[in-house]
Amino acid sequence: MRLDKDGKIPLCSPAWGEHEGVMRLLLTRNTVNSDESDNDGQTPIVGVSMFGHEGGVRLLLARDDFNPDKPAKNGKTSLLMIS
Repeated sequence: MRLDKDGKIPLCSPAWGEHEGVMRLLLTRNTVNSDESDNDGQTPIVGVSMFGHEGGVRLLLARDDFNPDKPAKNGKTSLLMIS
């Protein structure tokens, strides 16, 4: 996945900004992995969860390629970071 100038994956910005429609559009693409992390080791679920974006959480949890037990670069799982 290509990162933007800030080292973020395309799905992170709409996830952190509560843009559920953009998330839904990106998730229809075969090139987007809902479990991928950015340069900081953050995944989209961290952003949507931290800011209380329930719709985004539901979108990600419904995906087959999402693994809440996958550790980020810092060794912590998404569920650990958001709890």
